[in-house]
Amino acid sequence: MEKIPGEALTLSDIMTLYPCLNTRKELGYTRRDFHDMELDILTTLDFQIRYITIPEWVSALMAAHKIGSDRIRRLAEFIGFLAYFHEEAIYIAPSDMGQGVLLLACLILGQEIQLCPGAMEAANRTLDKLNGWFIQEDFKIPEVLFVEENFTEIIFFCDFISSGYSHRHARPRSQARDKIPREEKSPSY
Repeated sequence: MEKIPGEALTLSDIMTLYPCLNTRKELGYTRRDFHDMELDILTTLDFQIRYITIPEWVSALMAAHKIGSDRIRRLAEFIGFLAYFHEEAIYIAPSDMGQGVLLLACLILGQEIQLCPGAMEAANRTLDKLNGWFIQEDFKIPEVLFVEENFTEIIFFCDFISSGYSHRHARPRSQARDKIPREEKSPSY
């Protein structure tokens, strides 16, 4: 199934291109949850702004320890797929632990992450919480390879991914950074 560059990617397209998302019932999604996720994705792609957030139910699932390493891997595949398809870095705004799960999911696949100001604390908290799960799966916690002097944006890049994955989603840091105009990197909400 081919997509025209810049064309809106619907939830139906995503499900067709990435069949693993058909396991959403097992992950505890409800119809309303998935509808909200679809709106977030469509809004993100239609306006060409690379911000992807994740709803509160992911935080709730994580807090209840209902997301095991295999399910985090599915999230990684989904978000990694979106990033690869649109050839952009993913931006994550600081808010809750759910976005930390998203951050780590991207890092599993070697996807570059750019955090909005204030997200470092949330990211560290998430890394601490999930560290044990990834150690069990022979994952290595990503290193911070680049921090701008003014600390307004922090870039994580993970060179260490599980033995079952390739670097097909990884791109040089400069390639993604050069595509995004400076003023788009640090939004205000």
